[in-house]
Amino acid sequence: FTTLQGAIAVSTFVRGDRIYAIVVASSDNGIQLVDVSNPSSPVALGSANAGQPGFTSLDNCRSVSTYVRGDRTYAIVAADGHNGDCILIVDVSDPSSLVALGSVTEEPRLAGTYGVTTFARGDRTYAIVAGRQSGEPNGITILDVTDPSSPTVVAFATDGQDGFTTLASATD
Repeated sequence: FTTLQGAIAVSTFVRGDRIYAIVVASSDNGIQLVDVSNPSSPVALGSANAGQPGFTSLDNCRSVSTYVRGDRTYAIVAADGHNGDCILIVDVSDPSSLVALGSVTEEPRLAGTYGVTTFARGDRTYAIVAGRQSGEPNGITILDVTDPSSPTVVAFATDGQDGFTTLASATD
């Protein structure tokens, strides 16, 4: 295990007959994949951190969610770091070899990126990202992540606007 310092969030997924966990570690600025098929003997697999090409946006990562499209499994990681608030989509279909795909960075509505989850609607997959940061809009951003190499912002809800009154300091 090389990337667990400051473990802050985890998501699980199944590939074949194996069960995996992806752990977000804010102090290590990265993610660690773990085979938890045998709960009494977890096995470290692939990892990545902000020092690796394609993964620079993992600085101060906060949250993770996984989703499946076709025969591929993806993780969406939310980060609130010095390299900008962002989300990064990682192909985790081969848990020993992580591949960074698309990201959204420097999006003002992702200020203070904190929590993330995904959902499907019809043939589309979306992510909801919670954000909170002093002096910035607090709320949620909805992204279309159907094409993991090109996530796009489709909507946002900001605290104090359009009837939303309790989104200040949104975290999960």
